[in-house]
Amino acid sequence: MNEARQRILKLLEEKKITAADAERLLEALAEPPRGKTLRILVFKGGDKPATRVEVPLGIARWAAKFVPGDELARHGVDPKQVIDAIERDVVGKVAEVTEDDRRVEVYIA
Repeated sequence: MNEARQRILKLLEEKKITAADAERLLEALAEPPRGKTLRILVFKGGDKPATRVEVPLGIARWAAKFVPGDELARHGVDPKQVIDAIERDVVGKVAEVTEDDRRVEVYIA
């Protein structure tokens, strides 16, 4: 059994997620790659990303319910718009936040 599946089952066992959540996560892991991911790029002054994170959309859909909407709104990002873009499998940039010399860009690719 791979590490991701074991972690999901451990979260279920610890009652940190519901059986329905575990089922969705396991299904997302089993989905054949569709080529769509949620891509987060973090820039720290400059045009080259300092950090790059990619998450399969199936997992991003599940994780979206844990994103603190008020924190996104504080940075001028409409959380409903981002979640809607994830749900509709929109392709392209869905959010951008700039603060001082740092910038975060969120894409569905």
